[in-house]
Amino acid sequence: MKDEVERWFKQAADDYDTADLLLKQGKYSACAFHCHQAAERYPDAFEAVIPAEYYTVEMAEEAVEWAQVVLQFVRQHLP
Repeated sequence: MKDEVERWFKQAADDYDTADLLLKQGKYSACAFHCHQAAERYPDAFEAVIPAEYYTVEMAEEAVEWAQVVLQFVRQHLP
């Protein structure tokens, strides 16, 4: 049980750190979202690691690229 509590706390701390960075960048809605995540603490999406430890820079870069593709597609099809 102690290990599970530590996993939840580590993810909450990571979400807080992210919220702090977003606040400093003026990204207030994303900041609020990560504050909410820090307060709820749901790191059980993966069995062995917390989400903050699962994703790599390559995975994040790919996610950003796909988000850009989707946004461009939608922008082109807006009335």
